[in-house]
Amino acid sequence: MSETLSERELSIEEYGKRGFLRPVQRQELERSIAGIEERLAQPILLEMTGGDREALEKQLIKEQAMLKRGTPPCLDIAGQRRVYKKMQKCEDIIVNGLPTFTMMERGRPQDVDHHVAHENAPHRDEDGKYTTKRAIQAWKNYRLTLDPHSVEPNFLSIASLRTDTVRGNPALFRKNYDHIKFREYVEDNLSEQLDEETYFIFCGLKALDWAEATICRKLDWTQKMYDVAMERWRADMVKKSAVDNVFASELPDVRLESGKKSDEAATGLINLGAKLRTSYEPRVQIEPGWPRQELKDLDISIKTFCREWKVSSTLFHKFTKDGQWVERHLKTARATLARLAKKRRLEPASRDGEPELVYDSAEPVGV
Repeated sequence: MSETLSERELSIEEYGKRGFLRPVQRQELERSIAGIEERLAQPILLEMTGGDREALEKQLIKEQAMLKRGTPPCLDIAGQRRVYKKMQKCEDIIVNGLPTFTMMERGRPQDVDHHVAHENAPHRDEDGKYTTKRAIQAWKNYRLTLDPHSVEPNFLSIASLRTDTVRGNPALFRKNYDHIKFREYVEDNLSEQLDEETYFIFCGLKALDWAEATICRKLDWTQKMYDVAMERWRADMVKKSAVDNVFASELPDVRLESGKKSDEAATGLINLGAKLRTSYEPRVQIEPGWPRQELKDLDISIKTFCREWKVSSTLFHKFTKDGQWVERHLKTARATLARLAKKRRLEPASRDGEPELVYDSAEPVGV
């Protein structure tokens, strides 16, 4: 079952205080717990082994608590993504000033002082008040959270981050091939899955015509994650009728639960559904700028036309900019333009330039 941790619980200061067990250690504890439970469940076996029931029960409680405390939490995709960001931040902190392989092998007094100063370097930010040593422990815990079943011997060794060059050198790190593979593996797995809440936010941003770079920056996505979301978006747009049915089926339940506020939420769902369908409906290419000249000839403002057309002026400017019209909007726009033209022709003709009629008296004339 997935757990949800707060920002404080996932901070470097708090997460670095925890000590998670490696898979082999957890397996040993599980075998020990199973053996104690078996001895307690069979009195004959307990007598044969000469065990003390009270002592075994205390040991069982202690080992169960140790196993629970040392097992990394099981997080959902959104939580894993947050953990991965924290792990990357820890890597930046650790690499900054990390002693090189040569310094660690040489072991001169100044090298030892540099190593101690690096581990005790203080940091204070939104993740709390901690040292580089606490960040190293948090980095290990983040890695175990993302892959709790790894049996690689050097999985938690910061030697994968150590280099023989200063930071910023484009040369590859030495002996960190496994670390690079692990980061690529995490990115691939996190990008292949999208939680519903994040995907819904993505749909809303696409409906508002946000740019790709802006969406990635807002949701903190890589290019691969954006491509996965776009593939799902396109697949959903192909099933427009299914989307309509989903919106229609949800409206009655929402209204029954919370009255007026739910009606507003339902209206928002309808509008969002219309925007989603509009983004991927077939387009018709016509002359860019239409019907600006026609409206100018009829002396009709764009605001009046949009009000009669019952569509926002933003959508009007979007269609007229490149001439890429959604077919159903083009039909309604042409019908609205014809209706306004007919209405304008039926209006009384202007009397500009004609002599004004002068009446001898303002009294009504009897017939």
